[in-house]
Amino acid sequence: MYPGRPPSPDEENLLKTAMKDVRPLKAGVVAPPLQPLPGARPRRVTTRIDIPLSGEAPAPGARIHTMDGARQKRLVRGELPIEARLDLHGLTQEMAHRALDRFLMACHGGGLRSVLVITGRGRGPIEEEPDGVLYRMVPRWLNAPDHAHRVLGWHPAQRRDGGEGALYVVLKRARD
Repeated sequence: MYPGRPPSPDEENLLKTAMKDVRPLKAGVVAPPLQPLPGARPRRVTTRIDIPLSGEAPAPGARIHTMDGARQKRLVRGELPIEARLDLHGLTQEMAHRALDRFLMACHGGGLRSVLVITGRGRGPIEEEPDGVLYRMVPRWLNAPDHAHRVLGWHPAQRRDGGEGALYVVLKRARD
């Protein structure tokens, strides 16, 4: 189907066939939390994150005291499997904060451990310091006490995954 024209009979039949088993959710019913991807295994973490009270995020490459060295190297290199993504482009600061909170809650509750949060860099020239509000705020939100029981650590993404405009986030193992 293309915008600006009605669907052809073949397209309508194809859609009906594809959607024949789909049932709408009842009012007030929330979709189940995200499930981990096949092959993703939870890893054991026994230490706690130290959250800077100043609201400043650790410098990229700074030692995350709660993460073992090998895992931290894999995080920095972008070698941890990305199990879910959240793109905050085009959202206001308030909308982005709520979306991040819901995303982290769902991913943590679903047993996911390694996610990607895309913030963008802002509208400034690439040669200059990034000026995006979300670029500055998301690391602070990740370090907030609200997420201390969920977030193990984070690091700017590799270029192939969004570079400085994205963050790898490692979540703690969900406790039952």
